[in-house]
Amino acid sequence: WDEMGRSYAAALKWLDMTAAPGSRLLAHGRDGSVSYALWKDGHGGHALVAANTRYAPETLTVVAPESLGGTIELVGGEGQLVVDGKTLKVELPVAGSAIWFVR
Repeated sequence: WDEMGRSYAAALKWLDMTAAPGSRLLAHGRDGSVSYALWKDGHGGHALVAANTRYAPETLTVVAPESLGGTIELVGGEGQLVVDGKTLKVELPVAGSAIWFVR
């Protein structure tokens, strides 16, 4: 039940982010075996989704069209995200995926 509650809360966060006025997709694509999408939410923050389809750890660097905040919240999944202005560096484990909010 606890896991189901956390999943429901995460779904509500994503619904709020994508349905809020001003939300928009800033960048998306694929680099090697990693697919990603970077969103600007309607509350002044950002969200990054990344998924590694390879059975080896992968690193991805994304350059955003605007500077991002410095507070990073891992919403779900596993991996590391480092934000330096407009540059996002993502490290994902074997076949791993993650979702982060950046504020």
